[in-house]
Amino acid sequence: MRTPVSALGLAFLRVGRGLLGGWCVIGPLLLVFAYSELAGDALAMVAIIAIVLACYLIAILNLRSQGLRFVKVVGKDTLLMIGFSGIAGVLEAVFGLRSAGSSVFILLFVIAAFWMLEAVRRDKIGNA
Repeated sequence: MRTPVSALGLAFLRVGRGLLGGWCVIGPLLLVFAYSELAGDALAMVAIIAIVLACYLIAILNLRSQGLRFVKVVGKDTLLMIGFSGIAGVLEAVFGLRSAGSSVFILLFVIAAFWMLEAVRRDKIGNA
C-alpha cells in the first residue's frame, strides 16, 4: 500500500499518460474531420496542431528512452481513462450532475479512480 500523497501523485501521472495516448489517437482524427469547421478559425487549428505535435514529441522521446514498455503503459492508462470516463458519464447522467455543459465531475472521477488504483496497488518484487 502506498501513502495517499504518493498515490495521488502517481494518479496524476497516469491521468497525464491517458491524456497523452488519447491525444495521439484522437488528435489526428480531430484535424481530419473538424478541418471544415475550423477552417475559418486559424487560432484553434494552430492550437490543435501544436497539441498533437507536442504529444507525439513526448511519446517519441519516451519511446526512445523506455522502449515498447512505454506504449504498453500509455495504452493501458488510455483505455482505463476511457472506461472511467464512460462510468463517470453514466453516473453524471443518472444523477443529473452536469451543470451548464461542464464536465468537471468526469475529470474528478477519473482522478479519484486512478488514485484508488494507485493506493491499493502493491509494488512488484524487485521494483522499489
